[in-house]
Amino acid sequence: MLQHYKGLLAVLALSGITPLAAQTNPSAVSLPFNLSSQSSATLPAGVAVHRFNTIPSSRTTLPAVGDLATAGNNPAGTTGGWYYLGNDGIGILSTGTISAGALVVAVNTTGLNHVNVSWLCKTINNQASRSNSIALQYRIGTTGNFTNLGTTTTYTSNGKVNGDVSPTLTETLPVGAENQPVVQLRWIYWESSSLSGNRDNISIDDISVTSTVNTCAKPVVSASGINDTSAVFSWGTVDSASGYDYVINDNPGNPAGGSAITGTSYTANGLMPGTTYYFHLRSDCGSGNISNWVTDTITTTGSSPEFTVMTYNLLNYPGSTAALREPAYRTIVQAAQPDILVVQELSNGSGVSSFLSNVLNFSGSSYSAGAFIDGPDSDNGIFYKTSRFQFISNTPIHTSLRDINQFTLKHLASGDTLIIYSAHLKASNTAADAAQRDAETQTLRSVTNAMSPGKYFLVCGDFNIYASSEAAYQNLVQDGSNTNGKFNDVLSSMTGTWNNAVYAPYHTQSPRTTAFGGGATGGMDDRFDMLLFSNAISQPGGFDIVSNSYKAFGNDGLHFNQALNTPPYAMYDSVLVSALHDASDHIPVVVKLHNSGSGLKPGAVTGITQAPAESISSLLTVYPNPTHNTLVIRLNKDFNLPASLQLYQVNGSLLREFPLQSGKAGATIETDLSQMPAGIYYLRSSMAGGVFKIVKY
Repeated sequence: MLQHYKGLLAVLALSGITPLAAQTNPSAVSLPFNLSSQSSATLPAGVAVHRFNTIPSSRTTLPAVGDLATAGNNPAGTTGGWYYLGNDGIGILSTGTISAGALVVAVNTTGLNHVNVSWLCKTINNQASRSNSIALQYRIGTTGNFTNLGTTTTYTSNGKVNGDVSPTLTETLPVGAENQPVVQLRWIYWESSSLSGNRDNISIDDISVTSTVNTCAKPVVSASGINDTSAVFSWGTVDSASGYDYVINDNPGNPAGGSAITGTSYTANGLMPGTTYYFHLRSDCGSGNISNWVTDTITTTGSSPEFTVMTYNLLNYPGSTAALREPAYRTIVQAAQPDILVVQELSNGSGVSSFLSNVLNFSGSSYSAGAFIDGPDSDNGIFYKTSRFQFISNTPIHTSLRDINQFTLKHLASGDTLIIYSAHLKASNTAADAAQRDAETQTLRSVTNAMSPGKYFLVCGDFNIYASSEAAYQNLVQDGSNTNGKFNDVLSSMTGTWNNAVYAPYHTQSPRTTAFGGGATGGMDDRFDMLLFSNAISQPGGFDIVSNSYKAFGNDGLHFNQALNTPPYAMYDSVLVSALHDASDHIPVVVKLHNSGSGLKPGAVTGITQAPAESISSLLTVYPNPTHNTLVIRLNKDFNLPASLQLYQVNGSLLREFPLQSGKAGATIETDLSQMPAGIYYLRSSMAGGVFKIVKY
């Protein structure tokens, strides 16, 4: 896969992109809406047909750039544009000079729910060369990207003959599109095969948009009893309601569904301290008559011990396309909720202020930016939530191509220092490129090898490394001259070449198979972006990695060598994967770290060694973990000498000690933890080094 370079974005500037204002946003019409024929060049109220700057070759969610002109009513016509085809509806045809297109219908869903959309597609003129497809999208309002709707209602002309008619295709809009003054429905037309020759004319016909009038009253909800880990939500009875649906999560948007409850209160337990939650509630009046959602927002007391670190190559930001990509970035950040965001490929210092204002703080003021240093080539940047971190410094580490930056932050809850290195190593796969990456990582290790034991640091970014055997990777993860300077990979089991379908869930480039806006194509097949951790982070105490939290964000593992927005999707919804596809040619990597705020450091408690937990697990098995009440400790081996087990809090204070005179393999010890607060504890044995991390909920 070829890597991009900074100058590619100049292509967009030279292509003469039409301002977004050039397209018609039709006035929203009331429901029901029907379009069963089109017999003139005058479109009905609420309808427009749009064009793009270039012919879409995928189901793009980006806005169009202008109106598509009509090309008449001849079904055999070969001129690009939209066609009025009488009882066959509205046809769309693109050519080498006419970049069709999309049919848009704007509707008003105020006071309505269960908005259903149905339509037919027809092959009008299959020119036996390239094939085209049509599928439904929507957006709320008149700006920003669209969202794909449905994975089984796409119509394609491939293999169809003239006159082919689809079955009635039907989709239901998500609840977020209910009760909105403007919802734009868009049937996107794109080129779904890349053979040479003419494209196909496909029509959309018999469009019907219907809904149910919402007569079920919304409940009125309030919260009380908010503490570190729980809250009580109460609401008044809605007379006509037979029950209610609720959801509590970290997403302010309306959920797709909820859990049923018949009472008028709900106690949420097991919440995280210092965390914002959204309690969504709606009334159910039966027979599909459901109220709109209401949402109550709370923040639990205390300080959350977990935080999210995200690294993201932004693809030459801001460049000339920042305004087009910023809605996609906002979607990604909203979904990932990073507490620290480290970015690569900033073009200049204005990119820092632009990303901070137009993405991170677009609807708030939670984030700040670390000091920016303009080095050679593209640059690194860091953003952080001011409620959780204090920025200390940015120190550049010079290499032959571009700087590696050492960002230093203070974790406010614990007072611990966290050092983050952001790297963007030499791209491409020649021997010379690999040698340059080798030199760049040697430069970084010369810095980290000077670290004293117990330092919390990590490196992240776009490494452009192709295999675990590459010297650049080995420089980072091997002990070297000072093991304190090494990095640990939570995916160290990924051996060999990483461009391998077996490693598909961890690939970070490229979410695209179509070239646009610069950047690499080729689909998801490279693990270029990583987070690697120092010994102190990888061992228990202080900053710890939360189990199973390391993710190539947005990658469901089903898109090896494919575009990320190719249906079907698993784990992530179409809104997010479309945003990742449109924003950059990389996807982010995220990890959660844990620091309780009191900071048990490796070796802080006398006798606790820095040995991995495997050394103690050879002697003991601990279950269930996490646990709510009882913890069972089972001996894996016989022993004949006196020994003991100790249970510690994260601040290093001893809670309990269990003396052991002798024991046989299989013997168990039980201890009751039901009266202990939820949190993290550590179990130590005098028989072996290492500790078990115990999670009590």
